Amino acid sequence: MRKCWLALAVVLGLASAETGWLWLTGPLWNRDFRSFCTPLQFSADSRQLLVADGLQVDGPDRPLPRLLWCDSDTGKIVSSVDLACPGPRTFMAVFISPTASTALIMIEKPAKDSDHDAPQERFAYFLHDARTGSRLCGPVKPAIGKPALSPDGQWAWGRCLDLPPSPVSQAFAVIETRTGKPVLELREQNGVKPLGLCFAPDSRALAVISRNATSTSFLQVFALPGGELRRQTELPGRGIQVIEKWVGNRIYIQAIALIGQDSEDDPGPPLYCRKVYSFDPQVDSIDGRRIESSVMMRFEQHKGERNYTYDGPGWLAHVGIGRYDRTKGEEVFDWLTEKIARKHKTRIGSYARVRFMDPDTGKLRYEVPARLNTPYLISPDGKRVASRYSDSTAEVWDANPPLRWPWCTGAAAIAAGTTLLFGRWRRRT
Repeated sequence: MRKCWLALAVVLGLASAETGWLWLTGPLWNRDFRSFCTPLQFSADSRQLLVADGLQVDGPDRPLPRLLWCDSDTGKIVSSVDLACPGPRTFMAVFISPTASTALIMIEKPAKDSDHDAPQERFAYFLHDARTGSRLCGPVKPAIGKPALSPDGQWAWGRCLDLPPSPVSQAFAVIETRTGKPVLELREQNGVKPLGLCFAPDSRALAVISRNATSTSFLQVFALPGGELRRQTELPGRGIQVIEKWVGNRIYIQAIALIGQDSEDDPGPPLYCRKVYSFDPQVDSIDGRRIESSVMMRFEQHKGERNYTYDGPGWLAHVGIGRYDRTKGEEVFDWLTEKIARKHKTRIGSYARVRFMDPDTGKLRYEVPARLNTPYLISPDGKRVASRYSDSTAEVWDANPPLRWPWCTGAAAIAAGTTLLFGRWRRRT
């Protein structure tokens, strides 16, 4: 009998350890919302997460879209605002300004002959005050897709709808959100392609980074709303350079260059140099730029993935974006779970592999143990990662989780010890 209780204690201890390991490996929380939902952004202090839900297309019981501020640690809804949006529609998306003061709702109206209707005729957007939900203007015919709003919500930039996305030719436009009128267009000229844009903190200027065929990058600063060119300069170095942010009177540029292998016998991933420098766009010379950070890093490049890096105070993240390769078995499983109304992670579209590196050494510190559905968000303090789990569920992961083995060891010891004590008590009685 004693051996039976000992065997039972071992089994329960191992089961408790495995349960604890799986629990600590999962997300910090996930929560159901109205269908469809999407995380939009974290608050500046990372304590709250803004989620939009009710983005379902027309139906008999279509809910109103909402903006909800949720506690980033627990998922509890702190506040919510309804956004009245008329139908009919076949598509809806919400875009938010960096200060979370303005929301832009873009919809696609049903088209009788979508093959011949221009995108400007099928799409429309409405501008709302994100704090009260009141409509500011709309409907407005857009000239751009997937708009990125300025801090005050007065402007937005995006790809021109009259030119399909292509790595060969790219075109962007800046519009006035209340009218939809373009105030600035940026197209490829003399082999120089515009790659990225960034609004000034006061929304009165726009920075544009471009690159030519020899990987030389250029920075231009335009005044808004007139579109006058204030400054144009060639950026130092080669490789990929992007505008990371514009804070105060300084523009921050992220530059990534491939170094290669340490030696011919090095079988590991290639070595990259990531450097962030800043400068004042009002100063004539860029020679006085300030190096903010510089780190050598390695990361595995999976086939078909696009790689991005983000940083903040005390953290550095590398993200690989790819597309799910759905199998026939997964399609059957999705169909079955839909029929029995069970929630599961939808493997459709793009995924994100999020890894956190040591900002000083570039070594891997933590990798989120799951492929996250896009869109994904990293909090400003680098401690939380949010994504859309399914059409009606959002999830948040802890990017700095506690060590798992002490908790698993403790759970196993408690389970095994309790079983042995219970068995001893049974033998005495």
